Amino acid sequence: MRAFYLVASVCFSILAASAGAETNLTVPEAIEKTDGLGLTKKKAKAIAFVEKQMKEYRIPGVMFSVVYKNQTVIAQGLGTTQYGRNNTPVTEHTIFQVGSFTKTFLALGIAKLIDEGRMAWNDPVKQYLPWFQLQDKYAEKYTSLADLLSMNSVFGDHDGDIAWSVGVWNSERDLVKHLDDFNTSDRALRPGYAYSNLNFEILGQVIEQTTNGSWFNYIKRLILDPIGMNETFGKPADVPQKSSLSYGHLACAKTISRPFSLLNDSEVALTPSNGYFAAGSIVSSAHDMAIFSKFLLNYGAGVFKNTQLVRDMVTGHTIFPLSPVAAAVFGVQFNPEGSSLGSGYGIDFAGQILFGKDFFMKNGKTNGFARGVAFLQSNSLTLQWGDYIGPLIATPDPTYLIWGASGFTVYISIDVNSTHSTIEYSGLKFTSVD
Repeated sequence: MRAFYLVASVCFSILAASAGAETNLTVPEAIEKTDGLGLTKKKAKAIAFVEKQMKEYRIPGVMFSVVYKNQTVIAQGLGTTQYGRNNTPVTEHTIFQVGSFTKTFLALGIAKLIDEGRMAWNDPVKQYLPWFQLQDKYAEKYTSLADLLSMNSVFGDHDGDIAWSVGVWNSERDLVKHLDDFNTSDRALRPGYAYSNLNFEILGQVIEQTTNGSWFNYIKRLILDPIGMNETFGKPADVPQKSSLSYGHLACAKTISRPFSLLNDSEVALTPSNGYFAAGSIVSSAHDMAIFSKFLLNYGAGVFKNTQLVRDMVTGHTIFPLSPVAAAVFGVQFNPEGSSLGSGYGIDFAGQILFGKDFFMKNGKTNGFARGVAFLQSNSLTLQWGDYIGPLIATPDPTYLIWGASGFTVYISIDVNSTHSTIEYSGLKFTSVD
C-alpha cells in the first residue's frame, strides 16, 4: 500500500535549516518492477518537490513518509522542529499534534466496541450515558452514536468551542454533563452536517462509561498496542521522551515568533489543562501514522473480527456541504450536479472526487499545527501532511500551502502530473519538478 505523509513543524519562515535527519530506504525490487514510472524515480521526484516548496515558501521543517504495498519506501525529515535552531532536526519519530484526526481514533474505538458485541452504530447515546441531557428532550432521547460520528446532531458549527477552549468546566465529563446549558433550538434532531467537537466529547464519555477506563487507554490497549503504534499518546505529557516532541509556532505575515512547547506554553495548548480531549488531543509520529494508514486501508484486519465496521466508517452517511471552490482548497474536484459527497464516521468526507477515484480524508487543526490525511483506496494510497498554523495572520495561509502541495505530491505518485505540470490551489501555484 502507498502513503504519503507531510508534516511541517512550521510554515512561512526563513528556511534556516538544511536537511534534517533522514532515513533513505531502498525501494523493494519487486515493487519497483511492477510500478509503471518506477518508485525510485517517484521517490526522488517527491523529495525534490517537497524541498522546492520548502525553499519557495520558506518552510523550515517538513517530515514525510511513503508506504507502498505494506512497505515503507520513504521515512525522512527535513529541517528543524524549532525555528532558529539547526540542532533539532525533524525525523520520522518526531511527535506532532494530530488535532482532529483524533476523531478517527475515537470512531475506531466505538467500532471496536461494536466488534465486541457491546453496542451498535444506531444505539441512542442515552443507553450508555443515562445522565446525558439536552435542552431538546426529543433529541436527548433519540440522538444516536451514528449521529455524533457523522456530525449530524443538534450542535451547530463549532458549537461549544469557546467553552472548552477556555476551560469553563474542569473535565471532559463535566463538559458533557452540562450540555443542557447549550441552546440548540435552531437545530432539530438530525438536521444535517455541522462540525462540532462536542459530538466527539460525548463519544469519549460513551467509551469511558462502557469500559470503565479512559477513552485513550481503551484505544491503546485494543488497537494501538496490537498493531505496534508505540509512538502515539493521548496527550503531550504522556510522551516519555520529551525531546521527541515538536514545537508550535505563531506567524504574522512572514514573521515567526519563538518556538512554543507543547508541554508548557499556553499559546499552543489545546485546552487550559492540556490534558486528554477526545476531539483532538492525540499526538503521534510519522512512523506510527504509516502503520495506522496500512491498518485503515486494510479495514482493521487482524484486530477487527468484522472488518465491515471499518468500511462503514469510510463511507458517506450524511450529505457533506462542499462547493467546487472549497473542494479546490483540498486539492480535489467536486461537481454537486450529479455527484454526491458524504461525511463518514470520524472522517470529514468521502466520495469519488480525485480524478474519479474513491477518496476520503480527515483534517485537523490546533493552535500550533494543521494536519490533513487523505486516502485513495483504489490506489492503496494514503497522504498525510501537516504544518504550523496559528491564530495570527499568515500570508499566504499555511494551511492552504500544505494542503495544495501535498495534493500535488499525490499527483506525482499516480502519474497525473504528466498532464497537469502546474496546478493552482487557493492562489498558490505548484509546478512539477522534472
